[in-house]
Amino acid sequence: MLICCADDTAAATSSNYTTIRAKWNIIQSNIDLMKGATASAAGGMGLVPSPAAGENDEFLRGDGTWQPVITGVTAGNGLTDGGTSGAVTVNVGEGTGISVTADAVSLATFGDAGTYGPSEDKTLSHSGTFTVPKITTDAYGRVTASNVTYTLPSSGNTDTKVK
Repeated sequence: MLICCADDTAAATSSNYTTIRAKWNIIQSNIDLMKGATASAAGGMGLVPSPAAGENDEFLRGDGTWQPVITGVTAGNGLTDGGTSGAVTVNVGEGTGISVTADAVSLATFGDAGTYGPSEDKTLSHSGTFTVPKITTDAYGRVTASNVTYTLPSSGNTDTKVK
């Protein structure tokens, strides 16, 4: 083991080991721990912080903290692939109602756009308003409008058909 000392003693021997060790302890006590980097500031050099018990399989990050190594990536619901080593890829699973391309995930069309609800004519004999529960959807099944409200003819009007 080569230890650099303040008095240029280069190697530890049985006769000077205690002296070298004492000098190293003094040097070591005067060196700060490394300063971790942040998103906006560079870190600083220094001694590596000692890992605590149980951190034996962790790595030292640039921010100066010990972190566990990721041992695997598991694909969750709607995803495929994953892995435990090397470059891992997780893909979006294509299925009913979902369309997947190289750079996009979208809803697949499921039918024609349209308006759904009562379609027959209603005959009424009083004035006021009448709401017909209708839902209009696009080709993806998304609701784009709902409920149509009609103003009914007055009681003196003979045209009582609402379309």
